[in-house]
Amino acid sequence: MDKVSGTSLSKQWEMRKENIMIRNPAWSKFVGRIAAKAAQDLGVKWKPGTLKAKINRAHLSTVGACTQPYEDVPSSPGSFAKILICLPAAHQGGNLLATYSGKSQRFMTEDSCNWGYSYFAWYAGVTLEFTPLNSGYRLMLEYDLVLQSPAKLPSLDNLYSEKDKLRNLLAAWNDGVEKDSAMRTSKFPTILVYFCGDHYSSESLNFEELRGNDGLRAACLRDLCPRLGIGVYIADLDRTHTGFCDYHPSHYGEDDHHAIETEDEDSITLTKMVEFNGRTVVNDIAIDEEEHFVQSEPFDDEPDEEDFEEYHGLVTHYYRKTVLVLIPSIAKGEWIPEEKKKSRPNKRKRSVEIIELE
Repeated sequence: MDKVSGTSLSKQWEMRKENIMIRNPAWSKFVGRIAAKAAQDLGVKWKPGTLKAKINRAHLSTVGACTQPYEDVPSSPGSFAKILICLPAAHQGGNLLATYSGKSQRFMTEDSCNWGYSYFAWYAGVTLEFTPLNSGYRLMLEYDLVLQSPAKLPSLDNLYSEKDKLRNLLAAWNDGVEKDSAMRTSKFPTILVYFCGDHYSSESLNFEELRGNDGLRAACLRDLCPRLGIGVYIADLDRTHTGFCDYHPSHYGEDDHHAIETEDEDSITLTKMVEFNGRTVVNDIAIDEEEHFVQSEPFDDEPDEEDFEEYHGLVTHYYRKTVLVLIPSIAKGEWIPEEKKKSRPNKRKRSVEIIELE
């Protein structure tokens, strides 16, 4: 093993990939699952077979081991991120501090070090620093997260560029709503609804429960919107779409949904809307498909459930979605009723009553 430059002397060692051999046959699948989860959490999309985790080196830290801040750089062709897997070995301290664009996040490995694994993933270009290990030993495996033949490698710079574009769009929308309010016009919608990639149960309707791209989008909006005067919420959405189809048994398989050709009724409702912390702010808001959705074809996929009456050809499609909701502050009262202030007892009147009793 080699001593690591830039660390406490003789307290941190590295082993190069050509000297590492892992004999557990299940390890490759385990690392593959971690790589897929890490890429998803980083907001990366990939085609099957194009995402790889390539081992780079092993790190062994002893008491007192730490590093000065250093910028992590790609070490393999097609590498866009790193994964660090901490193997079971009892220790305390040695936190990982990751910094990018003036923002830092601290990660701890000691919580699950006795019997479990932990892993961390970050984009290339992040500045890293390890604080001193207080006790024990820590053994970690470092992997490069690689996309084979991508059109453009994902990076934090790309994410921040897209974030700037989103900030400008949200600011323009908010300004438009404010001008509408001042001029008594209605050129801009006062609520925007965005479909999440996954559906979450009503009980877990909380920003902390959002996964993968949903979590990244929510985190981005939580950072941008309050500064622009826009409220961010998460909501359950139900749609009931009823109509008639030109039914013929030969046109449909046993599991096929029946296409609505003549619409009868259509209702879209935000049945429950919550704040960051999961507190419900309003129930049962009716919204419009043409005006309020960010996606151009929000209900282009198959319904979650269908009722079909063969005799009349009557079809009812049910959709259940989880959505992110944006409402400018100036339009909040249009969608969310103001909380009634609890009346407080009149202390002066109470003191008079006490005097009278005496």
